[in-house]
This record gives sequence, C-alpha cells and structure tokens, in this order.
Amino acid sequence: MKLEPLRIAQITDIHLTEFDGDTLQGVDTGESLRHVIKAIIALSPRPSLIIASGDLVQNANQKSYHRLKSILSAIDVPVYVLPGNHDDTKMMQQHLTGGTIKYQPMVELNGWAILFIDSTVKDEHHGFVSKKEQIQLETNLETAINPSVLVALHHPTINSCPSFGCRLDNKDPFIAYLKQQPLIKAVIAGHTHLAAEAIDADLAQYTTPSTFARIKHSQSADPTGKENFWISHTMDSSICGYRVLDLSEDGQVDSFVEWVTSSSVLAHKCQ
Repeated sequence: MKLEPLRIAQITDIHLTEFDGDTLQGVDTGESLRHVIKAIIALSPRPSLIIASGDLVQNANQKSYHRLKSILSAIDVPVYVLPGNHDDTKMMQQHLTGGTIKYQPMVELNGWAILFIDSTVKDEHHGFVSKKEQIQLETNLETAINPSVLVALHHPTINSCPSFGCRLDNKDPFIAYLKQQPLIKAVIAGHTHLAAEAIDADLAQYTTPSTFARIKHSQSADPTGKENFWISHTMDSSICGYRVLDLSEDGQVDSFVEWVTSSSVLAHKCQ
C-alpha cells in the first residue's frame, strides 16, 4: 500500500525573548511565532511534525526556553528542535525538551529518515560541521532503515551572503559528501532569515525564512564577517514565514514557502 507523502513544516530563527510583550528590533517575536503556528495548524493536510532549526531564543537562558516550551507544547504534533548560534544545547535539553518537544540525532517515519546536525560553533555566528557531527551523520546513515534521507541543520548550505558570519564554513566539502550519498535527497537550514533553493539531480537544498523577520543581505558585505552586521544587512519586520516539505515514499521532495503577515498568509513558491 502506497504511503501518503510525509508533510513537514520547518520553522527557524524564532529569536524568542524572555517575557510576553518584549520586542526585538521592534518585533514581538512571541506574537510573530504564534502567527506562524496558527498558519501551520490551518494547513491541509496538516504536518506530521515540525522542525525548529535553531536560533530558537534570542538569549539562551532558562526563562526564554521555558517560554518557548509553553508555546510549542500547545501544538498537537511533535516538534524536533536543533540549535543555532543563539542557543545553548545543554539549556535546550534541560529546559525545552520533553513531551512533544524532542532533541535527538534522528527520527524515522513514512519511508524517510530525518538526520539532525548541530552546526554551531561556540561563541561564533558562523557554522561548521565538526568531525563529531560528521561521524554521527555517517553512523545514522548506516543504521537508517528507510530508503530516503532528509538532513536538517541551522547554517545554510546555499551561498546567499558573503559575510563570514552568515556562512557554513566548511560548506563545500560537506555538500560534496552529501551529494555522494544516494539516500540523501534534501538538506534544509535557516540562519539567513530568507528563502532560497538550489536543486539539482543529486540534492535539493533549501533555506527557510525566519518566524521573526526577513533580512536582506548586501552582496558587498565584508567577507570576514567582522563588519557591523546592520551596515550590510537590513530587516523587513513586516513579513515572516515558514517552509512546508512534502516527502514522497519514492524519495521525491516538493516544497514551498509561506509568508505570513499580521493579517494574511501569502503562498510563495521559490523559483
């Protein structure tokens, strides 16, 4: 019997603050997250799970993670979390996970294995897939019982900005490895607060917009990443979004981004 496609919603770069009503760059990140969750719950069909791919809070502390847990726990589907450069993995495990909120290296269902990678570098904005994470990925690939694989991490595998802080430092060898693995069909990430796609016969690569705000990246930014961030980046706080992925039993990946404003949901398929 043919399985229905596995529908996943990806949210990322929430930057949740500690208290209700707090704002970040003029945005109530708790309210913007609730708008996105409302849109996700209204999808038909609804997702079987949500992936929250890092920068879950603005400041990694107990209060922020407890607040996020109260919001995500109200969703009646599992939420799989992974860290971004604003997060702390130990605090996530202590104060965020439990119940329907899960932090683990792999989950398998409906003919797919989803592998989660920690691409964070302590006290840095840029990403790097460490040897430890690479070994964990290889081990999970060997043990996966499903024939198709989706990889999720925080830092992007697509070049959208020349600033070093926006990059996955070892992107090229990492992508070369992924493309050598026939089971791996797609990779998803966040960090850049924008939507992008790079699709070829070997791998589909996606980045997903933030639930907080969209950021525009200057292509003339200092590639060392040492410039003042807001000199080379501008924020559009009027819109945020999330990604939907429909994963078919035969390994096919269909995906689109939905942009969310305070008054409407705008479907947008990246070209």
